[in-house]
Amino acid sequence: MELSLYGVDVWSAALLFARIGGVIMLLPGFSEPAIPPRIRLGFALVLSICLAPTLADRVPDAATSAWGMAFQVASETLIGVLIGGAARFLMTALATAGQIVGLEIGLAFAQTADPTMTQSGQLTAVFLSMLGLALMFATGLHHMFLQGVVGSYDLISLGARRLSAMRRTWR
Repeated sequence: MELSLYGVDVWSAALLFARIGGVIMLLPGFSEPAIPPRIRLGFALVLSICLAPTLADRVPDAATSAWGMAFQVASETLIGVLIGGAARFLMTALATAGQIVGLEIGLAFAQTADPTMTQSGQLTAVFLSMLGLALMFATGLHHMFLQGVVGSYDLISLGARRLSAMRRTWR
């Protein structure tokens, strides 16, 4: 089944969008509550359309049933959420370290507005999470995150059926 729109294969773009959308949903800096969901969705869509021509040869054929196609999209979304969650875990570690530092130096009750969580947080935790976010953009780490999204297709191929297929690439 060949579905194309303006020269872009729709099935390739849909599978790429599933993984990239899952990553952008949780990626630090891109998934902050201050950024509207439509902007994040549009960025993920544009990125997947831009990558579709280069990665189209790696895309498996669409499944013959609706359940098979849903499973392919769900597995790509799960892979994207796991990659984005791993990056989000780094920023959460900074906030946790800030809470521990605040507790140890006696600033546990000093609260301030946390723009990354849209609620109040400990002073040192907010400082460390904002410092980490600012350093991420100042040093270009956000580009490395996006390169990691593209590189994830080398490590975990599109439509990988089982872990033994992925284990061969790790060796």
